[in-house]
Amino acid sequence: MRTSANANQPHRQPFRLGAWHIDPGAREATDGRMTRRLSPKAMTVLQHLAVAGGAVVSRDDLMDAGWPGVCVGEESLTHVISELRRAFCDPAGNPRFIETVHKAGYRLLIQPGAETEGRADGGGMASDADDFDLDAYLLCLESRRVGERSGPGAVEQAQALCAEAVARAPRFAFAQAEFAIAAAQRRLYSDQAGPSLTVAAEAATAATRLRPDQAEGHVALGYALSALGRHQIGRQSFQKALSCDPGSFEVHYLFARALFAAGDMTAAAQLAERAAALAPDDYRALYLASGAWACVGDIGRARVAAARGFARVSDRLAADPAEPRARNVRGSFLARLGRFEEAIAAVEADERDGQPIQYYNVAAIAWTGAATEAIARLEAITECGWQHPDWLHCDPALSALRRERKFRKLEGLVTAA
Repeated sequence: MRTSANANQPHRQPFRLGAWHIDPGAREATDGRMTRRLSPKAMTVLQHLAVAGGAVVSRDDLMDAGWPGVCVGEESLTHVISELRRAFCDPAGNPRFIETVHKAGYRLLIQPGAETEGRADGGGMASDADDFDLDAYLLCLESRRVGERSGPGAVEQAQALCAEAVARAPRFAFAQAEFAIAAAQRRLYSDQAGPSLTVAAEAATAATRLRPDQAEGHVALGYALSALGRHQIGRQSFQKALSCDPGSFEVHYLFARALFAAGDMTAAAQLAERAAALAPDDYRALYLASGAWACVGDIGRARVAAARGFARVSDRLAADPAEPRARNVRGSFLARLGRFEEAIAAVEADERDGQPIQYYNVAAIAWTGAATEAIARLEAITECGWQHPDWLHCDPALSALRRERKFRKLEGLVTAA
C-alpha cells in the first residue's frame, strides 16, 4: 500500500495552462471554444504536475497523489495520462503539454499561471491578451526559412521549431499560427508522425482568439480547415485574413493553395498571381498559378506564369546554387514550358546531388508523358508519408496518369488514409 511522499499541495484555485483555463473544482478545462471535463484522478494528477512548475514529477509521487492509500498498478497512471493527452489534443510522440521523461516520470512543458480576468472562457480574449516573445518569434522566422528552402527533413524541422516556440510562449498568437501551418504541412507532405490536422486547427483557433485583429491566425485556421476537407468554412477564415491584411503574400499564397485543392482554379490562379506580385522574388506562387491556368484550359497564361517562375528560379539559383526547393522545382517549370529533355536532365541532376524524390519531380516526369515512371515515383513519396488526395484529384501535371489503373488504386489508398 502506498503512502503519500509528495509534500507539495496541488493547485486548488483555477489556474491557466497556456490558452486553457483549468477549474479544479468543476474538473473542467476550457479554452474559450471547447470544454473538456476531466475525471477526478486526471484532475488530481494535472494539479500535481502544475504545482511542480515544469519540474519532473515521479510516477510514484503521482500515484500517491491520485490513489492515496490504495495499491494500484502503473497502468492506472498511464491511463490517466492518456486521458489528459486526449483532453488537450497532445500527442505522446510530439507533446506540447505533458512530456514523458523516460524512467523518471512526467512534467509539464507549459508553465502554469495564475488565473486573470481575461480568462479564455469569458466570451473571447481581448486583442491585448497576446504575449509577444522575441525568442519565440525568431524561432518561427527560422521555421519559415527552413520550410521555404525545403530539403531533407525540412518539414519536420520547421514543425519542431514552431512547437518549441509555442512551448516557450503559448499565449503568443503568431507562434500558435505558425505552428498550425507547419503542423498541417507536415501531415500533408511528410511522415505522418507529427501533430494531427485537428491539433493544427485547434492551435490556429487559439491564435485567432488571442489576436482576432491579426491575419496570421485566420490564414492558419483556413489552411488547417482546408486540409481537413472543410473547404467552405476554411474559405471564410481566409477571407477574414484578407480583410485583416490585404497586402500579405502569405495570405494570398496559402489561400490560393487551398482554392486549388478545392478545385476553384480561376480564383486560385488570380490569387497566386497577386501573391507573386507582392513577393517579386518568389517562384512558388507562379508555379501554382501556372498549374491553375492549365486546369482551366488557359494555356497561354499558364506558359507565361511558368516562364516568369522559371526566370525567378534561375535568379534564385544564381544567388544560391544549393537551394533545395529551387533545384527541385526547376525541372517542373522546364516541363511546363515544353522543354522536356532539359526537364528530365534537371530532375536527374537534382537526384544525383542527394535530394529526395519529391512531388515536384513527380510532376516534372508526368508532364513529359512518362506515366509509368511518374507513378513509380508517386508511390515512393506516398510510402514516405506524402498524403494530399486533393492534389491527386486536381493537379494538371497528373492528367496523363489518371487513366492508369495503378494510379487509381494509389489514389484510393491516399484518399482513404
